[in-house]
Amino acid sequence: MPATYRAADALLLPSRAEGLPRTVLEAFASGVPVVSSYLEHTAPVVQRAGETVAIGNIEEYQAALERVLDEPGLGMTGRDIAVEDFRWDTTVERTTKELQGLL
Repeated sequence: MPATYRAADALLLPSRAEGLPRTVLEAFASGVPVVSSYLEHTAPVVQRAGETVAIGNIEEYQAALERVLDEPGLGMTGRDIAVEDFRWDTTVERTTKELQGLL
């Protein structure tokens, strides 16, 4: 999949409902900026190296896509976020800590 992502200029994710989808993290890890719907779980991550837009607003998607394509360093910012904040070992450690806190 990395080669498929790297062949893209951006990832467009016009979902109406999502958690934090793996596609966002995979695109970031591949150096590809993201434009997605503004959703509770995706927005805080996507807005760090991409754009979020109101669900269903086609004109906003187009404008956001043009903006991310005009910002060449955005893809590498996303890659840094994926590598630094979403490594498997770090994610497991944080999840375990949160679950233990519930006991």
